[in-house]
Amino acid sequence: MKPGRLLQIAVGLITLTNSLHATEPSDLLAGFEQAYLSVSASGNQCIELKVYLANTERQKGQGLMFVRKLSALEGMLFRYDQPSRITMWMKNTYVPLDMVFADATGTITGIANNTRPLSTQRITSPDDSIWVLEVNAGFSRKWRIKSGDKLQLERCPDRKPGPVRGS
Repeated sequence: MKPGRLLQIAVGLITLTNSLHATEPSDLLAGFEQAYLSVSASGNQCIELKVYLANTERQKGQGLMFVRKLSALEGMLFRYDQPSRITMWMKNTYVPLDMVFADATGTITGIANNTRPLSTQRITSPDDSIWVLEVNAGFSRKWRIKSGDKLQLERCPDRKPGPVRGS
């Protein structure tokens, strides 16, 4: 084997190892825009999250792949231009997630709870949607989020110091 080829293989292995050991989303999602998203859930509570925005096709393809942990009030928001039945999967995704699907008005149309890490099983929205919010598994149950609740790409209206209102 030529010395140059051996160097290419070594660099490739180091890069792969570094991506597999990355634990913080900021390590892997540096090019993603960030925003605040509020979930208006039953019981008049507003849960505020910091989300990474998957805006481009490349970002949508990458999603949360190789991320090893998310904080409790952190997630990723995918937005599509046209309402459709959106299909997702968990390939190369190590964090178990809840996938929250919402229509063009931000109304939640369905939730895939506790998705299985690293699975290539397809997860499809129950109805036409344009948004998919990915959060830690158990988030929806903990905050009693259900179909009919609302997602808004803004901060909670009565925001006071602290990330969550109404809990």
